[in-house]
Amino acid sequence: MRALPGVVVIRPADANETVEAWKVAITHKGSPVALALTRQKVPVLDRSKFASAENLSKGAYTLVQSEKNPQVILMASGSEVALGVDVFHSLQAKGISAKSCQLSKLGIV
Repeated sequence: MRALPGVVVIRPADANETVEAWKVAITHKGSPVALALTRQKVPVLDRSKFASAENLSKGAYTLVQSEKNPQVILMASGSEVALGVDVFHSLQAKGISAKSCQLSKLGIV
């Protein structure tokens, strides 16, 4: 779907982002919007520890970042975001600074 010209594709990571994706979809004007949801059971991210789901409207945002400059940047969308968060924590435990980014909305804004 991302290859279709003029289509906004939103792939939320959890239930909170799905709410925000729906808000973006119903207010977007000028082109079709596709919500790409997963059938997998994904965890709801604790937004007191991670960036707000409202950032979805930006298209991409930093979900969590080490205090030091990141040596590694992890990028994911949809159901892969939880895996990216797990990898982030594994890297932190090994002393590797990282940044985990969520790519939620792709296409025309």
